[in-house]
Amino acid sequence: MDKYSYSGQDSDQLISLMKERRLFLKEIINNTQKWLKAHSQKQPLCIKQRKGKTVYYITQEDGKQKYLRQNQFKIAIQLAQSTYDTKLLERAQKELQSIETFLRQYPKIPADKLFISMNENRKAIVEPGYLTDEMLIARFFEKKKEVGIFCPEGLTQKTENGEMVRSKSEVLIANYLLHAKVPYIYELPLMLNNRIARPDFTVLNVPKRKILCWEHLGMIDDGEYLENALSKIDLYMNNGFYPGRNLIITAETRKTQLNADIISQCIKAYCL
Repeated sequence: MDKYSYSGQDSDQLISLMKERRLFLKEIINNTQKWLKAHSQKQPLCIKQRKGKTVYYITQEDGKQKYLRQNQFKIAIQLAQSTYDTKLLERAQKELQSIETFLRQYPKIPADKLFISMNENRKAIVEPGYLTDEMLIARFFEKKKEVGIFCPEGLTQKTENGEMVRSKSEVLIANYLLHAKVPYIYELPLMLNNRIARPDFTVLNVPKRKILCWEHLGMIDDGEYLENALSKIDLYMNNGFYPGRNLIITAETRKTQLNADIISQCIKAYCL
């Protein structure tokens, strides 16, 4: 496995989540203790089925079973709640204790921060075992050197990022990716079965350490265009790129233009 493919929680986020969980557990413990103090019950509730009916009873100190009548149902509810809250308190306290131990023992410089903490001279000769988001993005954009210029006469539309693309819909996609701060490269060459494909956008999902291809099919009401597009999608799928996983597909016709909301939803669903 690529040592840079780790997609777990960043250490800062992990510590933040643990602290939030600690506050949550403390609130549960405080509220539960108050309830149990006000509704202390020593006898646990027992429940069983008898002739298709649910019956409730408690076991008294002398070992005898005392069944609760129908008009004593509120007592059954209170006893059940008391049993639940007792178990809830026990588990919340145990979990809180584990989190406190974790936070005390967690290293001041966790693994993913070790490279950053080193001096620049050492960084220059060491290969990190984990890439920060910034380092990951920088390495992703190094791939731009592979792009080159393909059919420049078709590059007629300019994005907010100053890039030239081939359609107004591609401008929309590029601009939405830019606003969402999603790293992308336009028409990055991709070798598939000894053929060079150029996805409209190669996108980096930073949190998941995942690269996706985004193809926009702009004229699916044109028979020849659609046939070529389907052939290209088959090529992607035969090489491990699947719609909904690592391949995003949007489409439009001459009458039905690409909806900006669809772009936004795709970015939220796959790129963030």
